[in-house]
Amino acid sequence: MLLSPLALLLVLDAATAAPERARIPDAVRLAEVLPLTAAGEVALLPEHDRQPFNAVIVTRASESCGEVARSMLDIESYPSRFNVRRARILEKSDAGISYELELNVVFAPRVPGHVRRAAVDRVIYDDLETGAQFIYTLRDVNHGCAVSYSLLETPGKASGWVAVVRALEASAVDAANIAAGLSSVRGFAKPERSRAPALTPADDRTFADLARHGTALRVVREQGRFPVMVARRVVALPVAQVRAAIEDRARYSDRVEVIRNAKVQGATVAYDIAAFGGRVAWSTTTASSHDPQSETLVVTERVTGGDVPANAGQWTWKVRPVAGGTDVELAWNLDITAGSAVLSALAATDQAARESLAIHMALSLMGRVVGGRPLGTATLASLK
Repeated sequence: MLLSPLALLLVLDAATAAPERARIPDAVRLAEVLPLTAAGEVALLPEHDRQPFNAVIVTRASESCGEVARSMLDIESYPSRFNVRRARILEKSDAGISYELELNVVFAPRVPGHVRRAAVDRVIYDDLETGAQFIYTLRDVNHGCAVSYSLLETPGKASGWVAVVRALEASAVDAANIAAGLSSVRGFAKPERSRAPALTPADDRTFADLARHGTALRVVREQGRFPVMVARRVVALPVAQVRAAIEDRARYSDRVEVIRNAKVQGATVAYDIAAFGGRVAWSTTTASSHDPQSETLVVTERVTGGDVPANAGQWTWKVRPVAGGTDVELAWNLDITAGSAVLSALAATDQAARESLAIHMALSLMGRVVGGRPLGTATLASLK
């Protein structure tokens, strides 16, 4: 028996009633998070390497929430908003719109879906293959719309795109999901300016507050430049243990699957990365400094050569003790795909593919090298 889209949605809703979804912590107001989006998107991943994947992304649109919601329901406009070759409406009804997208993305040529405006402030995308629901919550703010995007897989099920990523590079599923989520929200909101503004002390405290509840990710975008992926965690580990883990680069390959080798010679490190069939090797020099006033250790690794040219990028750690643990931040500023013909070809098909490997490096180093339990409580709640 074939179910109509409306009947199918009712079945899916019953099976997934009141799921526990990642959300912004109660201690952090949305108005406090929005300044962090002046340079790009903000995400919170409460747990790494878990199925179902569960995260929330926050951004800001310059249009009103009504305009954003109408854009989400305007399927015909998707080819101009996303990396979509063709968008076809299959059925329209009071229950929403069933559609099929023909993508320009490798490994995921066609995506069926359903979208509905469930409330004035809520738009829901239904994955008809897995039963997952991806929920946009819209809040009118001064000069625009605050957009929260909840991503939650169905337990035991993954989309075709994620299944392919898992088969090719199982450790990169979190990054692939976040990159896909960023690509989705950027179809409706691009909050960044030509130059990224510096964080105020209040903004930095908000980012740290988010990082007490999982891995907080801030995407810093500037026109004409590869985005910087800033990951942060505030964890229940002593600062000496976190510092030792970061400085033990020879063991990175034991903790991060895509790092096949890290050879340390003094302040120089030679890395060998393999992912998605591509391989990239480069060397770095390491420099450290310590600010006694803030008790912050800053460690920077700069690229000095290899498959990516010298001065092509860097990454910087900031580590400081806090009550009960350690506040650790990693700013990853390196496009690895530029060092491999295979990865460059893959990245050329879609910006999400280009950004996903940088996100993966930031998440893996933060989650598997640093690790630890976030100091804050879990931030999951029902969202109907």
